[in-house]
Amino acid sequence: WNRFVLIGHGIIVAGSIAAAVITGRWAWLLVPHVVSFSSTYGGWLFYFCNNTQHVGLTDNVPDFRLCCRSMKLPWIVSFLYWHMQYHTEHHMYAAVPCYNLRKLRKCLAHDLPEFKGVIGTWQEIAMILERQKSEPDYQYIHPLPETAQPVLIGNREAEIAAGAVAADPGANCDELNLHADVESAARHPA
Repeated sequence: WNRFVLIGHGIIVAGSIAAAVITGRWAWLLVPHVVSFSSTYGGWLFYFCNNTQHVGLTDNVPDFRLCCRSMKLPWIVSFLYWHMQYHTEHHMYAAVPCYNLRKLRKCLAHDLPEFKGVIGTWQEIAMILERQKSEPDYQYIHPLPETAQPVLIGNREAEIAAGAVAADPGANCDELNLHADVESAARHPA
C-alpha cells in the first residue's frame, strides 16, 4: 500500500511538471501542493491548534468551560481551522455552525474563561505540563469570571436559544437572550 501511495504521488508530481512544461502554464505546479503536500502543510496547523483543546484541563466534569479551551487565532488560521478555536463554545452548543461560533463567543463572553492567543495558550500548557511532572494528578481549573452562571445539564431552553445563532445569522445577543433562558430553565427545570 505504501508503494502504491508513493507511486501515485510521484505520478501527480511528474504529471504536473509535464503539464506545466507542455502548456506553459505554471499553475499546474500548484496541483501537487494541494493534492500531495496538503497534509504536510496542514500538520503544523493540527499540532499548534488542535493539541491545545484539552491538554492539562480537568477531566470528567460536566462543565465544558473547565475541560475545553478556546483561543484567539489570526483570521487566515481561523478560516483554515474551520473556526474551531472556539472549542469550548463548540462543545457547549454543538449545533451552532462553525462560521457562527465567533458570534456565540461574544454572546457568552460573560460566562467563559479568559480568551488567550496561541502564545498565551501554549505558555499556559507549558506551565501545566511542568507542574504535572512533580504532581502527576494535577489538572488545571480555568478561573471563570465572576459573572459566570453555573452549568445546567440538559438545559433545553438555553440550547434552543443558542441554536437561534445557527438559524438566524442576523440575530444579536439581546434578541437571543441566552441569560434569561438559562435563568428560566434554572427556575423551571425540564
